[in-house]
Amino acid sequence: MKGHRKPLTFVLLVLGLVAAAACGRAVGAGSRTGVSGAGSREGHAAAGVAAGRAVGGQRLCIAIGHGLDYIGVDPFGPGREDTLLATIVYEPLLLETADGKLEPGLAERWESDPSGTRWTFYLRRGVTFHDGTPFDARAVAWAYERYLKDPDKARRLGEPQIQVVDDYTVTFRLKRPHAPFLSVVGNFSTVIPSPKSYDGQGKLLRPIGTGPFQVRRFTREHVVLTRYENHWRQAPPLKEVEVKYIPDPITMILALEAGEVDVIGADGYGIPHNEIRRLEQDARFRVLVNTEGSALEWIGFNLHRPPFDDLRVRQAFNYAIDREAITRRVLEGYAVPARGPIGYDASIPWTNTAIEGYRHDPDRARALLEDAGWIDADRDGIRERDGQPLRVTLLFEPTRDWKLVAEALRTQLRQVGMDIRLEMRDGAIIRDMQKRGEFQAAAQGSIGKNLVDPYYYLIWYYSSWGRGTLLRDPELDRLIARSMATLDRSERQQLYDRIQIRIMDTLPGAYLHHPARVTVIRADVEGWEFAGTMDPLRLLWKVSRRAAGG
Repeated sequence: MKGHRKPLTFVLLVLGLVAAAACGRAVGAGSRTGVSGAGSREGHAAAGVAAGRAVGGQRLCIAIGHGLDYIGVDPFGPGREDTLLATIVYEPLLLETADGKLEPGLAERWESDPSGTRWTFYLRRGVTFHDGTPFDARAVAWAYERYLKDPDKARRLGEPQIQVVDDYTVTFRLKRPHAPFLSVVGNFSTVIPSPKSYDGQGKLLRPIGTGPFQVRRFTREHVVLTRYENHWRQAPPLKEVEVKYIPDPITMILALEAGEVDVIGADGYGIPHNEIRRLEQDARFRVLVNTEGSALEWIGFNLHRPPFDDLRVRQAFNYAIDREAITRRVLEGYAVPARGPIGYDASIPWTNTAIEGYRHDPDRARALLEDAGWIDADRDGIRERDGQPLRVTLLFEPTRDWKLVAEALRTQLRQVGMDIRLEMRDGAIIRDMQKRGEFQAAAQGSIGKNLVDPYYYLIWYYSSWGRGTLLRDPELDRLIARSMATLDRSERQQLYDRIQIRIMDTLPGAYLHHPARVTVIRADVEGWEFAGTMDPLRLLWKVSRRAAGG
């Protein structure tokens, strides 16, 4: 504990000199709590008094910035920065629930014809944009016409033609049956801003949506939102929300402890594990942990270059990894060992639960390498073949826990005679090197992998037309294409099961773990629920603050 206090105090002093203005503070009535956590009610009440929180309006300050360059408010923007607030300022036609289902959003109901190529959405009546103008079918058509100018998004939507039937009815005519269509329509990537938000050249003038919170002012580092009193659901409990850009984890923690922010790690990531343990013991806060997400950390192999062009080496790599030890010792229990490319059990939709994955078996790894011709002839601990050492460069990003995990992998693989060289690079550089085939092994995330439907993740990494593809396999291409065109969920599950088996047989990577998502909130904050990492504040409309002494 003392080891933390001295440097933290110093940084706190620095923070006090450079930090932006602190968020407003107030407490009010509460609702229900989040997933889990620590902190007593007595501690919460004492903390509320100590922080000098005033009753009379519910305010919340959220620090966010892990892996981001800024905070954006343009739903047509290019990156994750512009998706963070997408589903609280704006809204899509359908809404994804916390358990990966779809429920009515701006559309109160929807239907398709038997072929699945004509979808009709019946819009919710009485909805208004934040400037008071009515939301209608023409706004939907305007937004989607702009989304469809992006070829990638057009493909994800099934390249539809959009028709306004009347003020509250809109139809999408798809070229062919496209199973992921609804999951995209219910996604943060297809929210509906007001056409008045933009000038004639498409430049954002003012962010105007229909969401539960409206933007009062914004910069790239600081966004202030107020609740929308006329929201179709009801006005949310929180009166005001501030979102601050703080990319450094330690600075974020110090801001929480200083009472300047109320929530850190809103997207579930970025808080160092040792600090999580410490904050769990602090009665002023509650630590919420979620292990039910679909996020996956894994290593992708270059199947076109030695040594991973040999299936036996890829299998040996997998057998050499002690996933249990990594999740228990390196990640301190804030992760679940992976079994396959989708999930570890049925809690993650579309998982093939028959897949058991690779258990730690270093003897089998050694046997596979020897069978592949890799022998430690000079007894230096590293195997050779044709005079070349079994040496692999592993690329990884300076984000999440990759450095610690990569160091553990290096130790474990060394025990079977494989030398791993670690190289930390920016994520964009790694993706570019991977695209050009200039790598041996690289840390991977789970782009496009969500609970509703992991189709885009499967396309991205495992189809020959994916932007991050690791392999070109005609059988996988055929199965993925069939899954896209199959509307029956049971048939799709069977296809997804076959896809996962095929991936495990081909083995383009080593699946490591599903990271737990951790958010730390002030003890009087209630109703916090985990949403997606791309739009982590989607369920903010449920959040409230318990009144002092409540």
